[in-house]
Amino acid sequence: MEKTANESDVNRPVIVTWIQENLGGTVTHIEKLPRWRPSWNVEVTGVPAKNGSQEIVHLHIRGERGPGLETQPLSMEYRLLQLLESAGIPVPHIYGWIDALPAIVMEKVDAEPFLGISEDNPELHERVAEYMEILAKVHALDTRPFEDAGLRPEVTWEDTALAYLRMAEKTYLDNKNGPEPLIEFVRNWLYRNIPPAPERLSVLVGDCPQFMHRDGRVTAIYDLEMARIGDPMFDLASVRVRDINEPTGNLPALFDRYAKSSGRPIDRKVIHFYSVMQFLAVPMISGPTLRNNHPHPAFVEYLSWVLATTPRTLESMADSMGVTLDTTVDLPERETIHRDALTDLVAQCQSLPDPGGFFREHPVLSLANYARRADQLGPAIERQEQDDLYQLLGQHFDNPQTGEQALEDYVHAAGRDEDERLLRLFHRRALRRLELIQDYPAPIVRRQLGAIG
Repeated sequence: MEKTANESDVNRPVIVTWIQENLGGTVTHIEKLPRWRPSWNVEVTGVPAKNGSQEIVHLHIRGERGPGLETQPLSMEYRLLQLLESAGIPVPHIYGWIDALPAIVMEKVDAEPFLGISEDNPELHERVAEYMEILAKVHALDTRPFEDAGLRPEVTWEDTALAYLRMAEKTYLDNKNGPEPLIEFVRNWLYRNIPPAPERLSVLVGDCPQFMHRDGRVTAIYDLEMARIGDPMFDLASVRVRDINEPTGNLPALFDRYAKSSGRPIDRKVIHFYSVMQFLAVPMISGPTLRNNHPHPAFVEYLSWVLATTPRTLESMADSMGVTLDTTVDLPERETIHRDALTDLVAQCQSLPDPGGFFREHPVLSLANYARRADQLGPAIERQEQDDLYQLLGQHFDNPQTGEQALEDYVHAAGRDEDERLLRLFHRRALRRLELIQDYPAPIVRRQLGAIG
């Protein structure tokens, strides 16, 4: 009799039937995982082994998130994992594909996922460096089998270079219902500053570094939903981008390790370009969920991604332009008539039960803290933003949306000679707004952009 932690899971019979028909044995446990995408861990006993014996197999079932939520079909990731496994890249062993879900059936790797390092953990530092060597091997693979499997570069180099941006633009433009001057400014900059094509294109992981480790070695890399064909510097930029939320260690040393393993020079200017692109994609994709979903399941968590990646977007641009930005923030707190009520609201919310799962704290407590900070800092932020607009446009705006639209119009009319001035204006704005979530316990809120040498 199969046991499961999710007796009401309607997909359970489909999983059990597939396993019995394709692997044999008996399903003894199924656990549906609390994740953004449907996933299950499964234990199967009595599976026939090659030597004629029977064995216990632990599986991970990776399901599809649903229409409009996948960056590319899950079936593509399935084919890529098979190709990487056949090429000797450490990935979970692939058992098959459940077409009825759909889902990938893979080995449940008995190891720890990399979730960031502490500065005093030399073992994890070495594991990230080992990952960089594996990444170099992925980049060295012949792209033709992957192209035959459907992972093809775009027709032109411009389209290949901008493929990730255009994926984010689809969500952004489909949901844009008002002015977004900062996003428009950075989009314009990216289109004007496309780097030259590399000597050869590579298979890209797309979201690095994600790996499992155990007993002093990397056991598997995983999560290839962002895989594509493109410039290897895109993957190095993704290591830098992930570093602000899951610290990866000494970025220059990691990039040097990659360079020695790959035999390719590191093009830091190109890494800056792709850093800008990947950071910008966060507010482009996450911003609409904050406007359109109420109640939102994790409003401040998503807001932290938007507010924290925005200044890092601009700082990466400054690195590319050779501009040094002022990081001073002067926001006087205001005591308002709402202070006591909002302080009490925070105190009341602190007694809410632990929500569990991936939540850092109860989402209602996060909102209460945000409301209190907005009450304290909101007037100063609005006043300083109005002053910035007056300095740039020469007029005051009673309606904030009118001011934002005027700023967006200015951005679209501006030439390259205005880039530095606008960069500084938007960076000041971004740092001020980030102060609104300084109470939120996420590394991304306080961690700075990693230097890459």
